[in-house]
Amino acid sequence: MPKDTVPIVEIFGPTIQGEGLLIGIPTHFVRVGGCDFKCTWCDSMHAVDPQFYNTWKQMTSEEIMYHIIVNLEGDDGTRSCRWINISGGNPALYPQLDKFIALAKTYGYSIAVETQGTQQPEWFSDIELLTISPKPPSAGNMTTVAQVTKCLDAAGGGKTQIKIPILGVDDMDYAELMYHAFMKTSLIDDFSIQPVNEGVDPDTAFDQEATFNKMRTMVKMVHERQMAFCRVTPQLHALLWGNERGR
Repeated sequence: MPKDTVPIVEIFGPTIQGEGLLIGIPTHFVRVGGCDFKCTWCDSMHAVDPQFYNTWKQMTSEEIMYHIIVNLEGDDGTRSCRWINISGGNPALYPQLDKFIALAKTYGYSIAVETQGTQQPEWFSDIELLTISPKPPSAGNMTTVAQVTKCLDAAGGGKTQIKIPILGVDDMDYAELMYHAFMKTSLIDDFSIQPVNEGVDPDTAFDQEATFNKMRTMVKMVHERQMAFCRVTPQLHALLWGNERGR
């Protein structure tokens, strides 16, 4: 891989952010390929499994920006979105993303990044929102408290949130541990949990009622565990568009 390029799975928008602090906000998405985890219920396996590598495109910062400005926005200077969300895979694997982040800012964009918390590139301190989505036991990989702490330190005081996917009781135990480790500190701005989307096949209908049932159970557990500042949120994009790619 050329040192100034990043493997890009897809670039899409304008759409809305479906999760976390920016839920509902107009956003463009840049999804990078490659991950140091392989979660059992990953909803973006096309950005993780090496078998898809030949579908990823190596792109420079300028090429990514050109695609957003010309193909998503139109090059007349108008902007339908002010946020670009970099997701994956794991964007934190690529120190060279610092160039794209700097370039996007010259066009007036704010940058949000989502990572599972295993890597801490220097550019964490240059973005507007760092979302750490630590992986709980059901994922088959687990992010540790120490790893999350390193990420938050690397953010350099910027806006941060922890967002944990929940499948079962063991995951809630893990979320409770993370909640007490971080929510009452000055290190994060928000803490939320959301149900795991297990049915990610785009040819399979998204089961809204199953999602609502999971969320009802999660709300009950949050009350029982006295996690008073934990938000229970859906994947809004999944509720609106199901498992459709590019949403």
